[in-house]
Amino acid sequence: MDNNNKQKIEALLKNLDEKYESDLGFQRLGDVMSKDFGPINWIVDKLVPADSFSIISGDPANYKTWLMMDIAIRVSQGLPFLGHFPTAQCPVLIVDEENPERVVQDRFKSL
Repeated sequence: MDNNNKQKIEALLKNLDEKYESDLGFQRLGDVMSKDFGPINWIVDKLVPADSFSIISGDPANYKTWLMMDIAIRVSQGLPFLGHFPTAQCPVLIVDEENPERVVQDRFKSL
């Protein structure tokens, strides 16, 4: 890549940060790939990485809440998820914006 194109890309990245008032620090892929992050720490081995934000999505009534509740129980107790995936025991925060507390309680009791 010639110097003129490099300057254009740098200006574009700076403009994106300023335009969106972002602290994201848009970066070139090459810069990201050259970093050594070390090994990934997992909360649920090979499924839920630590130091990240994970989302479960899907069609309604496909047991997403039940899945997350079971993961929460297993992680809070340091037990394997589905009897197979080791977990790193740690505190768990439950945010359920869809169900009333009574439903949440009933579901946890049934698990």
